[in-house]
Amino acid sequence: MRYTRDHQTKRGLERRGCDATLATIEMIQTIAPPGPGIVSAKDKEAARECAEQLTSAGIVATSIHSGHSPADRKSKIADLLAGRVRCLVHVDLLTE
Repeated sequence: MRYTRDHQTKRGLERRGCDATLATIEMIQTIAPPGPGIVSAKDKEAARECAEQLTSAGIVATSIHSGHSPADRKSKIADLLAGRVRCLVHVDLLTE
């Protein structure tokens, strides 16, 4: 299913029974330029699920949150910057 701008509103997604991550996938595939991207999630579980859904859609993604060790977080950011990962799904990344 291709999403129009109307579909991308939360209200539109809820009305159609769609998952917000599907809209994120569609936007990354059609609108975002090639290269690294960052997606915010509301909690650790949502970040993990979003990263899994993005990866299964062909967009290599990983989640990053306070539950990861500092070395893990640094490694995930390095993977994003090196192009091994296209999308980083974070929870409060900027506060860490």
